[in-house]
Amino acid sequence: MGMKEYIIKVDDERQDIMGGMPLMDDPIELVRCKGCVDWKRRECGTYGYCERHDGFFDQNWFCADGESKEGR
Repeated sequence: MGMKEYIIKVDDERQDIMGGMPLMDDPIELVRCKGCVDWKRRECGTYGYCERHDGFFDQNWFCADGESKEGR
């Protein structure tokens, strides 16, 4: 298992004594194109085809609809 990235929402007006901020919602995993079930890598380069959005995207891009290949 590799590193995962998350989208978090915090209340930056409610910092605690250590500078931490409470989470407003549960974290949501950010799925980059290269790790998404809908993205198909091209033979060369960092771009691939997204079947969900019918277009070419860089492997490091992401969207709100990303679904991780790992969970399958």
